[in-house]
Amino acid sequence: MVGNFAKGVKSIRNRCITIYIIVALTLLYGVDHQRVIKKTLDFLQRIPPYLVEYALGEEEVNDKNFRHGVRYYRNLIKLYPDSATAYNALAFCYYHLGKKDMALQYYKKAASFDAGFFGVFYNLGLMHYQRQEWAEAVEAFREAVESSTHKTLIAGAVGPFGLRPDLDADNMQQNKKELRSGYQKAFELIVLGIHHMGDLSGARDAALVGIKKSPGDKRFFYYYVGKRAYEMKKYQEAMTYLNKSAKAGFTPYESYLYFSLSAEKSGFKALARQSRIKADKFPKEKQADVFSEIQKDQGFYFYPCPRIMIINGKRRKVVL
Repeated sequence: MVGNFAKGVKSIRNRCITIYIIVALTLLYGVDHQRVIKKTLDFLQRIPPYLVEYALGEEEVNDKNFRHGVRYYRNLIKLYPDSATAYNALAFCYYHLGKKDMALQYYKKAASFDAGFFGVFYNLGLMHYQRQEWAEAVEAFREAVESSTHKTLIAGAVGPFGLRPDLDADNMQQNKKELRSGYQKAFELIVLGIHHMGDLSGARDAALVGIKKSPGDKRFFYYYVGKRAYEMKKYQEAMTYLNKSAKAGFTPYESYLYFSLSAEKSGFKALARQSRIKADKFPKEKQADVFSEIQKDQGFYFYPCPRIMIINGKRRKVVL
């Protein structure tokens, strides 16, 4: 009886293996793979509008849509394994699903192609910054600020999160303005990243670079250089930069306070008193609060990838 039972089990197992092989061969040779690919990629027509609207703050998080996004971009990478924007978009979806280790992995992959897009390196830097991996963050942000503005705009970085490509002249001007704010954030986060590493002299040097090269608001850099100059007992230099910071309204209490202290150390007693009176008109601030203001609300850039269509059995890219 035992022998017959064992033979029966073996026979069933062999039949299962045979059926599996038949099914596998049927799927391999009997399925229209182009049609399967087209079906898989077609939902790009529905998903990116959601991702765009979410990135712009117009939609609430919907995990289902982000999971669809993961499926789409993973398939897109199979077709275009060297697409930095596809890896960037896949990382964007993983991040908003709470899978931050996966997001970091794919942001690194996107950056490895050296596509020259600002947002790819900015996103990678932001991931490292959130993980307090300061050196890696600074390196990525430096790559970001060295990237081509023109190439980034053409790639689709048009809007605060790199969205809605449109080469209309008026829109391009607005897009350039919005992208400049991204470069501005990157320069600021370079300074703060080096500061968190404990290299205050290096952070001061980075702030001086920000004053020279940053395309936007210089107030934070004026304040940082002025504060470091005061701590280094370079009081004349401190007065120069803190005066600019105070007049621009950046952390007015601390700017006027350290200007006052620097003026006093330099022998300008009346100027020191006047500045201290101005400082007392404002709420007292702390440097940590200044840093937290800069560090918050850092948005990830999302680049729409090309739409894929199947024409006569061949893949074609259609730019969104």
